[in-house]
Amino acid sequence: MSAVCTPGQWDLVSAVCIQRPPVISAEKTNIEHQFASLMSRLELDKSLLSDHELRIKADEAASKKHQESLEETERGGRLTAFDLEDEWEAETKLFSPASRVTEADKTNDRHSVERKLDQTLVLLVKHQLGDKAHWLFPQGPYNQGESMRQAAERVLTSLCGNDIQATFLGNAPCGFYQYQYPPASGMGTGAKVFFFKAWYQQGNVVPNKQSTSDFLWVTKDELSEYCPKSYLKSIKRFLANL
Repeated sequence: MSAVCTPGQWDLVSAVCIQRPPVISAEKTNIEHQFASLMSRLELDKSLLSDHELRIKADEAASKKHQESLEETERGGRLTAFDLEDEWEAETKLFSPASRVTEADKTNDRHSVERKLDQTLVLLVKHQLGDKAHWLFPQGPYNQGESMRQAAERVLTSLCGNDIQATFLGNAPCGFYQYQYPPASGMGTGAKVFFFKAWYQQGNVVPNKQSTSDFLWVTKDELSEYCPKSYLKSIKRFLANL
């Protein structure tokens, strides 16, 4: 049974801030490149020789000592540090790293979770509130007999389908937002929305067409293109770039 709101009362609403964390490391800024270069030079200047470098020195000394007397067969039967470096270099040339830019990035497919791999994505769904549609986090009314977290879990499944899997972080809400209903609506005073964070694990969003018409995976910076300003101000308080 849903919580019924009488005139003068507030509806309790649970919302889910489901985040897909970065999959790859972010590109370094100029100052980060400079700092990394500085640390590499310091490491090179002050570090002790590794086992491989010590082996190179030993091989060089052995090569000089036996250069004239060492026979070809003996030379071919021994694997030196230089031989290992040649093997490693050959293996490195065969390796081709995957592109940081995915097909979803190229086509700007914001329905795909396989975009902006170096940034955090959040899920927005299009809610019909009154006579207008708004891009918000998945949300729904609290039902009697369940906790607010249980309501958030139910809302995610009912709006986005059973395929999507997420791990909720704690039982306490991470944020709060409220809005008032139009006076002529007869629906009470308004809604108090409590946000719960969850980490995306796997699966696809299959929107419930009766409750939401569309969904998007967007970055924190892209939220301003969709969310109302007052709503955006509230949710940015608990959104952090990872």
